[in-house]
Amino acid sequence: MQGPRGLPGPRGKEGPPGPKSGGATYTRWGNSTCADIAGTEEVYSGITAGSSYQHKGNGANHLCLVKDPQYALQYSTSGRRYKSYIYGSEYEFPISGTHDHNVPCCLPCDHQVNSTHDTWQDIMSS
Repeated sequence: MQGPRGLPGPRGKEGPPGPKSGGATYTRWGNSTCADIAGTEEVYSGITAGSSYQHKGNGANHLCLVKDPQYALQYSTSGRRYKSYIYGSEYEFPISGTHDHNVPCCLPCDHQVNSTHDTWQDIMSS
């Protein structure tokens, strides 16, 4: 048998703030960091990748891949006929010594923004 419940104790110290959630994320192509965008938090920075112009199939969109991926499983292509390759993108013009250099990318997250059309136009024009 249990006795009556006691009075509540004093309130404890406030804990540290939790992680932010929600907001808008988008890709900044050609930028190695997103730290210069006021009010945003960098999710990650990486390298732009996509399909080869010489191969049929593959996706049409570019991807922003992390620089140091961690693979959960080993993948074997033996016995498989259907596969696609992904390649890192490179600059192909001689401006400021960027020819054949990787194309950087980063993903910022703005926790103050939702995905309304006007807000996106403001972000993209800055």
